[in-house]
Parts: sequence; C-alpha cells; structure tokens
Amino acid sequence: MSSKCVKGAHVVNRARKIQAEVQRTLDCLDRVERMPEDPFFAARVLARLENLEGRRSQAVVIRLAGRLIRPVFIIFLLMLNILSAMVLLNRHTQSENQSRTQYISSLAEDVSLNQSQSILY
Repeated sequence: MSSKCVKGAHVVNRARKIQAEVQRTLDCLDRVERMPEDPFFAARVLARLENLEGRRSQAVVIRLAGRLIRPVFIIFLLMLNILSAMVLLNRHTQSENQSRTQYISSLAEDVSLNQSQSILY
C-alpha cells in the first residue's frame, strides 16, 4: 500500500511542477515587450495577396489554354491528314482518268485506222 501512496504523491508533485512551469511561462509572456507596429505592414500584405491571386488566375488561364490547345491541335492534324489524303486520291484519280482517256483515244485511232484500211480494200 505504501508504494501506491508514494506513486500518488509523485503524481501530485509532478502535476504541481507542471502547473508552476506553465504559470512561469505565462508570466514571461506578460513581460514581453511589444514590437513597434509598421504602418505599411497591412498594405504590403494586401499587395502580396493581390499579386498572388493574379498569379493564380494566370496559372488557371494557362492550364485551361493547355487543356484546350491539345484537342484543337489533334483535330487540326486529323483534318490536315484527311485533306492531304483527299488531294492525293484526287490526283491519282485524275491521272487514271487521263490515262484511260489516252488509252481510249489510242484505241479509237486504231479502230478508225482499221476501218479506213478495210474500206480501202
């Protein structure tokens, strides 16, 4: 039982020491001299906050532009690819049509020559 009494007294003693230390700390805070106030401190803080808000809004615009530019660029590349494919196919088709026209003309000349030769006979 006596060990319990010693432990209880130790706990009470420790609590008193903690309380005394807290009170000394609070007393020291009461004795601290206040620094002189800077009259422009609030104005500088507000200016920094406004500057920070301006930077944040710029960052938001830049992020938004970055998100919009990528899809627009991809769509532009797709449309450019489709357009170039159409031009290439159109040229190929035109050259095929010219080749066919030349071939048909050549056949027509051959046929007309053959007909004129057969008339002469």
